[in-house]
Amino acid sequence: MRSLLLFMLGGALATTGTVAAVTISTIAAEAISGSARWSGLPVACNVLGTAGGALLLARLLERSTTPRALGVQYLTSAAGAGLAVFSVVHRAPWLLAAGMSLLGLGNGATQYSRYLAADPFAPALRARALSAVVWVGSIGAVVGPALLLPTGRLALRLGLPHHAGPYLFTGAAFVSVAALYALTLPRSPAVPAVPAVGPEAPGRAGAVTTGAAGADLRTASSWASWPGDARIALLAMLVGHAVMVLVMTMTPLHLMHHGHGLSSVGLVISAHVAGMYLCSPALGWLTSAVGPRRVLQLGASLLTASCALAAWLALRGHGEPMALPLFGLGLGWNAGFVAGSTLLARSLAAGVQVRGRAAADAAVWICAAATSLGASVLFDEIGYVWLNLFAGGLSLILLTWLLARTRVAAAG
Repeated sequence: MRSLLLFMLGGALATTGTVAAVTISTIAAEAISGSARWSGLPVACNVLGTAGGALLLARLLERSTTPRALGVQYLTSAAGAGLAVFSVVHRAPWLLAAGMSLLGLGNGATQYSRYLAADPFAPALRARALSAVVWVGSIGAVVGPALLLPTGRLALRLGLPHHAGPYLFTGAAFVSVAALYALTLPRSPAVPAVPAVGPEAPGRAGAVTTGAAGADLRTASSWASWPGDARIALLAMLVGHAVMVLVMTMTPLHLMHHGHGLSSVGLVISAHVAGMYLCSPALGWLTSAVGPRRVLQLGASLLTASCALAAWLALRGHGEPMALPLFGLGLGWNAGFVAGSTLLARSLAAGVQVRGRAAADAAVWICAAATSLGASVLFDEIGYVWLNLFAGGLSLILLTWLLARTRVAAAG
C-alpha cells in the first residue's frame, strides 16, 4: 500500500508537469516561430518521446533498481524542460521540439508506473491498484492548465519570457519525483534475475542473460508470439486509443466551425477529461469483479454508442450537449485502458513482462501520434459526422471481435 501511495503522489505531480508543458507548447511554438504552421510539432514530439520513454525504462529496469531507473528518466526529462526554457528565451523552435521529446521520456515513465504500482499486490487486487494510478491523472488534467498564469508570472519576475514559466514548473516537478522515488522506494532489483541456461554464468540481479532469457526477450519484442489474452489486450487498447483521439482532437474545431464559443468547447472537453480519469477506481473494481474481458466489451460498447451519439448531435448542430458523448468516449477509453492493462499484465510470462508491457505502451503512443495527425486529414476530407461514424465503425468491429473471442473461449 505504501508503494501505491508513493506512485500515486509521484504520478499526480509528474502528470501535472506534463500537462502544463503540453498545454503551453503550441502557444510557445507559435510565439517563438512567428507561424502556426509547426505549432503542433512539440506535442507530436512529446507523444513520440513518451513511446520511446516506455522502451527506455524497460531497458533501465532490467539493469538497475526501480528508483534508479525512474530517477534517470525523470532527471533526463528535467533537462528537457531546461532545454525548452532555453528555446523560448532564444526563440529556437527546433530546440523546443527536442526539449518536448525529452519531456516525453518522463511521461513514458509515468504511464508505465501503473504496472510497477500494481505488481506487489495479489492478482485479484492489481486492477484496483492500477486504476488508482490512472485516476490521479485527473489531478494533472485539471491543475496543469491552471498553472499557466501563475508560472508565467513567476517567469516574468525571473526575467524570463512568460511562456517559459510552465517549463520551469515541469522541470522542478520531475526533479521532485526523482527525489521522492530515490528516497522512499526500495532499492531491490526491479526485475528478478533470470537463470542462465547452459554454461553461461549467471548475470547480476536484473540483468539480461542468454539462453532462456534471450528467448524471453525475443518473445517480448514479437507480438505475434504473445499469448492470446495479451494480444486481445493490446488490440483493444490500440483501437480504443485511436477512436478516442480521432474524435477528441477534432471536436473543438467542429464546435468552433459551427459558431459555438470557447465556453462550450471548455465544457465539452472538461466532460471528456472527467470520463477519461474520474471513474478509474470504479472500473478497477469492476475489472476485479467481473474480469477484464467483460470490461473490454463494456468499453468498446461505450465507444461505439458515444461516436453514434456525437454524429447525431453534430447533424443537429448541438454544442454543449456534445459533452454527453464526449464523456462516454472518455469513459469507454478508460474502461479499455484499465481492463486492457490488467489483462496484459496477467497474461505475459514473468520473463517478458517488463519489455512486453513497455512494447505495448510504445505501440499505443505511436498509434496516438499517427491518429492525431490522420484525424485532421479525415476531418478535412469527410467532415466531423463521417469521422465519428468511421471511429464508431472501428469500435464496433472491436466489440464484435471481443464477443466472438468470448464465445470461442466459452465453447472451448
